[in-house]
Amino acid sequence: MRYSSMLLIAALAVTQGCRHHTNDDRAISPKAGLPVEVLVTNHYSTDMQVVAVGSGINYPLGTVAPEMSGHFILPQALVIGTGRIEFVAQPAGVGPLAHSGYVMVTPGNVVEFVIGAQLFNSSATVHTSH
Repeated sequence: MRYSSMLLIAALAVTQGCRHHTNDDRAISPKAGLPVEVLVTNHYSTDMQVVAVGSGINYPLGTVAPEMSGHFILPQALVIGTGRIEFVAQPAGVGPLAHSGYVMVTPGNVVEFVIGAQLFNSSATVHTSH
């Protein structure tokens, strides 16, 4: 009888510690579905092909002409992994590379990638949206 009482007490303790979660209980970020925007400004002397690299994916964003800007959206697959992204640009697929260095992004961020006139001066800055 003592063994069954201990089992009953243990079962009650386990069931009291369990709680059923509903969708209302989960902490879901209001920005979870928002895109990450990328604004690229090219100060280099030729067209630059821009690629986002992260979560094992190389995602081509597009081409930006000299002294022009481009606006792109990152796919969610790049953002939901580690959120660690690097932007790389290259003239017409050949030649020297411009690297942003890695930045951390979350849904709703806006990234400014500036390709420098001297490629080693290229950088990315992450801004949170309001």
